[in-house]
Amino acid sequence: MFTVDTSINSMQNKSFTSSYLKNSLFGPSCGSETTNEDGECLICLDRNPNTVLPCSHAFCEICIDRIKECNKNFCPLCREEIKKDGNEDLWSIPDLPEYSEIQNYMLSIVNDTNKDD
Repeated sequence: MFTVDTSINSMQNKSFTSSYLKNSLFGPSCGSETTNEDGECLICLDRNPNTVLPCSHAFCEICIDRIKECNKNFCPLCREEIKKDGNEDLWSIPDLPEYSEIQNYMLSIVNDTNKDD
């Protein structure tokens, strides 16, 4: 039997790690099944998937454009329709800076703050 007390206890016993939260919040459709082990687009196996369809599957922009040019206006994984003129429904993911760039930026902020003290 499900009660509020048992659900609270089970929540308290769970380990809320970042991987648990990522898997439970985003599920398998947000990236894991749209990339191979190297993080490449499943269509061309070359580029990073930087365009997210309304169904939450992501592929590289070039492959999405080729799909549209061939009048195959549906997601290759789940077959959900991609509107022909619906670019506003597509999300583009910009390239993130490298870890070293972020680290250098953060160090420069700390150094600037220390100079002012």
